[in-house]
Amino acid sequence: LPRIKRTTLNEDWSVLVMPFDNFTGNDTLEYFTAGMHNALIGEIGKIGNLHVKSKTTANAYKNVDRSIPEIASELGVNVVVEGSVLCIGDSICLQVRMVDTENEDRVLWVNDFKVERSQVQNLYGIVTKDFSKEINAKLTPQEEERLAETRSVDPAAHDLYMKGLVYNDQKSVEGLQIADQYFKLANERDPSWAPPYLGMASVLERQYQMGFIERSIAMPQLSKYIDKALELDPNSSWLYNLRGSKVAWFEWNWEKGEQDFLKSIELNPNHAGNHAFYAYLLTHLRRTDEALNHARIAVDLDPLNPMILGLCAGVFIESGECKYALTLIEKAITIEPEHFFTYPKQIDASICIGDYQKAFDTTKRLNSALWDKHNKTDEFEQIFREKGWITYQEEAIKFYEEIG
Repeated sequence: LPRIKRTTLNEDWSVLVMPFDNFTGNDTLEYFTAGMHNALIGEIGKIGNLHVKSKTTANAYKNVDRSIPEIASELGVNVVVEGSVLCIGDSICLQVRMVDTENEDRVLWVNDFKVERSQVQNLYGIVTKDFSKEINAKLTPQEEERLAETRSVDPAAHDLYMKGLVYNDQKSVEGLQIADQYFKLANERDPSWAPPYLGMASVLERQYQMGFIERSIAMPQLSKYIDKALELDPNSSWLYNLRGSKVAWFEWNWEKGEQDFLKSIELNPNHAGNHAFYAYLLTHLRRTDEALNHARIAVDLDPLNPMILGLCAGVFIESGECKYALTLIEKAITIEPEHFFTYPKQIDASICIGDYQKAFDTTKRLNSALWDKHNKTDEFEQIFREKGWITYQEEAIKFYEEIG
């Protein structure tokens, strides 16, 4: 097979791992192939010499009528990896291919992998080492060591965990509750395996972040799950991100939060969330240039993720780059029109550029049910129209204080 060549414009590899094809003959195993796809992205992302697009952006190209060269051009990548899951039973069979970004019919590298089901967690490190060797990616001794880590897993626990991941991504009250049930069942099957603890911690963080549960309920259990998971897996990038968020914004220990975010980036420099959350902290610390750098990295790694776009828009707003922030928010809304994180940022960006009408319209959209319930819609519209944004805000604050 011909070997791929580096682009003359970029000495680093920019990699997109396409969603895996399910060739097992069983459509009910889509959740499993999706979990394998996510896991391989996470493993390849540990290599600092690579630039790996995130899961959400990769998934946006599942079943789309777009050629590999078109996709590669849109995302600015020079390596596209495809995977086909051929069997899921007592063994897991995976074929991985590297496709020419200029001619998708030209396969530059292909390899078949087969492991016992209990060894599926080790599969991704094996694939990553073969892939990195093929493209001559330089690995640090620490990366070599992490990729060499092995662990058997109870197949039933792994299956339950994979199902939990599907519901955890839904970010709804019901979805997160179901995800939590699967993660707890996985934990019961294999209490010495770290990922179910990570899953339960992720559920709690999202439930609290979205206002589904109270702080007094979330925080004690969140700490317990994170601490136990880190005890079992001290090299989990996302665990450090979770702990960084907790200590920075729930305990206000920004110094410790920064240490955790830096550790998460060290362990996986290609996870957009690691850079986005760290950028948000740096904004609080008024380290604007550093914040912007990490926000740009996050957007580049995951340009089709509304959460990343909204979070980074906040960083750009705080730095005064409000028009660009608004383009990120509008892009996020076109991807997911009802995403919970985008509209508050749209209000902030609109205020920043002086478009108070848009700010008011968006505020009204978010609060319409509450305003109608208390017969405030017409009143607030009249105040805004006759006396302006500041007076409306003053009256709105009084209203919210009155209703608690």
